[in-house]
Amino acid sequence: MKSNSIEEIFSIISNLNQKINFLEQENKTLNQKITILEQENNYLKGKINQFELFIPYLQDYKKKFEHKRKIILNLNSLIIGENENYIISLKNWINPKKNIKSELLYRMSRDGEEFNTFHNLCDNKGPTLILIKLMDGNILGLYTPLDWDQSSKWKSDLNMFLFSLTENIKCVKNNKDNDGIHCYINYGPYTYYMQFYGDKKMSEVYINPSSNEFIDCEKLYPGRKEGYCKIEELEVHKIIFE
Repeated sequence: MKSNSIEEIFSIISNLNQKINFLEQENKTLNQKITILEQENNYLKGKINQFELFIPYLQDYKKKFEHKRKIILNLNSLIIGENENYIISLKNWINPKKNIKSELLYRMSRDGEEFNTFHNLCDNKGPTLILIKLMDGNILGLYTPLDWDQSSKWKSDLNMFLFSLTENIKCVKNNKDNDGIHCYINYGPYTYYMQFYGDKKMSEVYINPSSNEFIDCEKLYPGRKEGYCKIEELEVHKIIFE
């Protein structure tokens, strides 16, 4: 009996030692996992700290981006798309101090090439921005704060201007009294520099680089000789100041 009791005690001790060794091994494994998790945690904390340093820059960029998006709201243009440089230039040229909204009045590819269609959609709408994309890719245009109509009269205002987005240039009036835009039922948008008249309709514009009612207008299309240019697209946008 005593012998059996001693063997049982040794067996129990042996089993306990095995369990202790197993638990020690498990503990070692857990400690290794804890060490790895702590390292990963420290790595993630470092990344978070790096991102937190960039938050002010990201917030500033977001504000600038949102500001640019609000410069001219809803400028629904196939000609310039979302080109921010073009949009910023137009905003600064028209009025850098006011918020501006726009409404598409006329698009040649959508509404046709007839002069009377231009007048039906664009007359008596207040300030308008005209964008013209030529077949060679040049983008020209006109801004006028005056109404288009069918009065057969010249109108002039110092705030009107011609521009080229391609050349990034704005050409202002020489003076208030000389000719600006001409409003006539059988014409489209008309200035001495850009003329829509005759049987060419809205799909062709007559360019006159030697005209002088706008300063330096020969720089709008460098090297261009006087004559007709074919148009890929033309849009008229109503400009609304908030």
